[in-house]
Formats: sequence, structure tokens, C-alpha cells
Amino acid sequence: MRRSICVGDPLAFEGVVRSVTTDAVGCVWADVDVALVVGEERATESIARVALPAGDGDNPWSRGPAEWTPDAPGPLELAKRKD
Repeated sequence: MRRSICVGDPLAFEGVVRSVTTDAVGCVWADVDVALVVGEERATESIARVALPAGDGDNPWSRGPAEWTPDAPGPLELAKRKD
């Protein structure tokens, strides 16, 4: 964390999709670099893996435990910062 986030701070989420992959059971995953920004200053950063529908009628949230494998595409790692 680069900066504290306090009550009343204007907070915004910024994100960039780094990759989209499909696992062995057909679930589509997007890896997103996420930053929390207070005013003009980046407060902290993380990465999120988001399940996406593979097509019309697909609902990733209806998958059972055997089909819910967010770790299958590979480990989540923060990208190297350029600043």
C-alpha cells in the first residue's frame, strides 16, 4: 500500500485486462490488474481473476465445485511496475 485510504477520500477503481484464458472445463477467466486511486494518487494495487460467461446461456456462478477452478489458468502475479 502506497497511501492510506481514509473516510471521505474520493476513491476510484482502475483496471486493465491483462489476459483472458479458458480452463479445461470451459470456464473463461480474465486476469485484471486493479488499482485503487485516491484523487490523483495510486493508493494500492492488486490483481483479480474474474469469471466470464463462455457464451450465451452460460453462467459461471452456476458451476459446481468440480467445475469452479480459478487457479487452473495459472497463478496470479502482479505485473512489474514501471514507476
